[in-house]
Parts: sequence; structure tokens; C-alpha cells
Amino acid sequence: MKKTLIFVIFLLSFTMNLNAGIINKSAKYTRYDDSTTGLGDNVQEALDNLDASSGGISKYDATVGTTGADYTTISAAIATGKSRLLLVDDVTETASFNMPDNFLLEGTGKYGFNLNMGIYKFLDNSGANQGFDIINIKITFAYTVAGNLFNPNNTDTGKYVFENVYFDNNSTVASSLVFNNTSNNCKTFANDIVLDLPNFNGCGWKDRHSNLANFFIIGGGTNCGDCLILSFANVKGISFSGTFATSITTIEGTSSVISNISMEGNITIGRLEITDCDISGVNLYAGAFYVEGDNNNISNCHTGTITVPSGSNFNNFSNFRTTGTVSVTGNDTGITGCTLNALTINSGATRTRIGLTATNTAISDSGTGTVGVGNIVY
Repeated sequence: MKKTLIFVIFLLSFTMNLNAGIINKSAKYTRYDDSTTGLGDNVQEALDNLDASSGGISKYDATVGTTGADYTTISAAIATGKSRLLLVDDVTETASFNMPDNFLLEGTGKYGFNLNMGIYKFLDNSGANQGFDIINIKITFAYTVAGNLFNPNNTDTGKYVFENVYFDNNSTVASSLVFNNTSNNCKTFANDIVLDLPNFNGCGWKDRHSNLANFFIIGGGTNCGDCLILSFANVKGISFSGTFATSITTIEGTSSVISNISMEGNITIGRLEITDCDISGVNLYAGAFYVEGDNNNISNCHTGTITVPSGSNFNNFSNFRTTGTVSVTGNDTGITGCTLNALTINSGATRTRIGLTATNTAISDSGTGTVGVGNIVY
């Protein structure tokens, strides 16, 4: 009996120790609290920064910040071979720098800390950069000579990623782009981007072969134009606020799909210069929609006015609503299933096709070869 009792006690003790070991193993990510040494926070921070895809290697190889960091500038960190950087405080950069392959620059929280680039640039002179990731950061710059904050090499073969980035462009000269990608080999993925632009033309974003989402563009004045110049892009979600030039292009697109363009308040942007594009979900309300280009399909939109100038051909509008006048001078324009305040077909327009469209006043037609079916005045 005594031997049996001893065995039972041993068995219970073994089982409890085994369970404790399993519990401790499964709880390795528990935050340790050591208020005297701070060791617990350091351990937890290291655990938080583990990159599972790299087999447990830390996601970052250095921190950068004015205080409390390994380096006070990004250029200094890169000069010592670092390429995976965590921004832990505001930084004022003192030089341009070449981005290494697979470069990572990440802040904490949405738009994180502010990186003041001043007159300096993110350079890419390698010719074979495998891409970079810029995440959770605000970047401020102010060029006095035309240039590009990011200017990837056109022979790159990697992927450019921007996530939650606020670009504050305070340049005092035109043609000072935030991003200028001319590569046919790389792809850009950008989401939740703010472009705070100055009162100069050509200070926005130029890209090709890109997937862009949730762009918020703030216009800095009546000279602010060429905000987005896109080729072979897929864009979903562009919102405009501020003041823009109304006589020059605001968005230029070639062979792109662009959806959900909206205004914050009753503002007017400039021309939408597009060729071979699919455009949908444009909500300019009282704003102007100037279509300069060919072979575009534009649907499910609500705008103030629409202008199709001479030289803009084979454009098709469907499920459109306007509060102003649609003015057509281009050739082979199709308008189907729309509700328009007024429609004017100007001299020089040919072969305009109007179907199942309601207008507030009678259609004014000075064009040639106009065809209309099932239209009404409401």
C-alpha cells in the first residue's frame, strides 16, 4: 500500500511538471515584466520583430532615429551594410543614399515618424535592385531644383511596395516628382498613400505596371497639375482635396483601369487625359470631367460637366449622371443609358451615338452623322 501511494504521488508530480513544460513552451510569446532591468521589454520587442518567413531571423537589422536608435540617419545605417531599418524617432537626413537590394524602411503606426529628406533622394544606381518596402512613415522633402524623390532604375526586376505613406512635397520648382517609375520589369504596389503637393506642375506620382489603391491627393494651388501619370496601371480609389489647375491634366492614363475617383468638397480638377482606359465610379459632383484621349470606356459616374474635345475619339459613356452640360466635339462618341442636364454636340463632331438617354433640355446638335435611339427630355 505504501509503495502504491509513493508511485501515485510520483506519477502526479511527473504529470504536473510535464504539463507545466508544455504550457511554458506554448506561452513563449508572453510579455515578461521586469521593471528593474527592462529585460522583459527587450525580449518582447525581439519576439515582436521576428520574421517568420526568415526562420526566426529579426525582421530588422538596425534602428534609426534622432534619439534611442542605432543610427541617427538612414544613410549612415546603409553605409555600414544595414538594409532592414526600423524608424523609432523622427529623422533629418543629411545625404542622398543608394537603396540596397530588398531594402526595408518601416515606421510604427500609421504614417509613423517623420523622415525629413530635405533636398536629398532615395537613389537606385544598382541597375538590378530587387525592390524595396516603405511602410508606415511620413516623408517630407523640398526640392529647389527639379528631381525625383524615388527614381528606380529602369532595368530593375523587383517589386516596389508602399504602404501607409504620407508624402509631404514642399518643393518650390515644377517637375519634382514623389515617384518616377519607368521600368518595364518592375511592379509597384501602393496602398493608403497621401500626396500633399505644392503649387507647381508635375510634382506627383508617375508609374507604370502598377497596382495602386486609396490615394488621397491634396492640391497646393492653381498651378498644381499632372498629379498622376500612369501606364498599364490598375487603380482603385483616388480622392482629391485642395486646389488644382483646371486647364491642364490632373490624371493621365494609358492602357489603365481606374475606378472610384471622388472629390472632398465642391472642387474642380483639370483634365483627365486617358487613352485605352476603363474608368468607373467617378464622383466629381459639380466638378469638371475633361476627357482628352481615345478608346476609353467610362461608366457609373456622377459629375458636373463633361467635355470631349476635338481629337478625342471612340469614347463611350454609360450610366452617367451630370448636373451640367456634356459638350462633345470629338468623333465617334457613344452615350448610353445616361441622365444629363444638357447635351451639346458641337460642329466638328461626327458619328455621335446617343441611346436611352434622358436630358433636362433638348439635345443641341450641330454635328454630323448623329444617331439617337430612345432618348427623352425629362
